[in-house]
Amino acid sequence: MISGGDGCIAGLSNFAPETASALAEAARKEDFGLLREYQMRIDRLMAVYDVGEQFIPIIKKAMVLCRVPMKSVCARPMQEATEGETRRLEQILKEEGLLP
Repeated sequence: MISGGDGCIAGLSNFAPETASALAEAARKEDFGLLREYQMRIDRLMAVYDVGEQFIPIIKKAMVLCRVPMKSVCARPMQEATEGETRRLEQILKEEGLLP
């Protein structure tokens, strides 16, 4: 945003909407300290994209874990997140305070 970005479609905003919204608000207010803080959090949350080979099942599982009322089922050929992927995802979300 500081470099002139005008927006994006962020998969993270599906399970961490408060963080994405706060980042945008900090940018609008030109609060660079807060903008940096939220960007660093987003950078850490980007680890969810490394959890599984396909990111859609991982984002869906993150949404379910964060209590979005939905199912984590994916259309074939995609498979739901495995138990191992779910554990790794839970760890990331807990580290960022998104899960207890």
